[in-house]
Amino acid sequence: MRQDNSGASRQPRGPALNEIFARFPGHVVVAHDDLGLGAMASWQYHEVDGIPWALEAIYGRDASHLLVVKTVRPPVGLDPRGMPVESDAIQISNFVHHAEITATPERYGPGHEPGPRDHLERFRRAQQAVDQAQPQTMTVSCDGLALLGSRIIALDCCVARVTWDGSTIWCTGRPEIIGRVVLRTATVDDFRQADAE
Repeated sequence: MRQDNSGASRQPRGPALNEIFARFPGHVVVAHDDLGLGAMASWQYHEVDGIPWALEAIYGRDASHLLVVKTVRPPVGLDPRGMPVESDAIQISNFVHHAEITATPERYGPGHEPGPRDHLERFRRAQQAVDQAQPQTMTVSCDGLALLGSRIIALDCCVARVTWDGSTIWCTGRPEIIGRVVLRTATVDDFRQADAE
């Protein structure tokens, strides 16, 4: 199921999945089945000026937001003045927001969407926590290859960042999940399955 930025379900719109995958410059990754999180619960697609920017695979169950795997394309071919900014604090802030929506959906129905001040305050808390945290190195396996990256724990969340095939992969979730995260190359069918749920 696709979601908008508030976490609310929405009908598929924009480019079709086949087109997104065909236009995405590089591979997209998802959590490996061995991680035991089950199928992807939902996904999000981001673009800049009609050009694919990132795909997120979102995992959760039993009113728990467990893991987000975000593949951000290489910046080659994009105007640097219009590219989105990605950071550890942004990943943690977004994860905390979606975890709140998943745990208490009644607080986020129509007319109860968080406003800009809520988003800014959550981001400030995340940025302050990231600034005080100590980055650590970690290895993440993707398609059996060991990728050296970094991780940071803040606000009871962990975000890991690795580079693979020219893309930046952000994995955000509970520290115990990130500590054992394993990734694999995605197929369009992985995302179709989430749309069918």
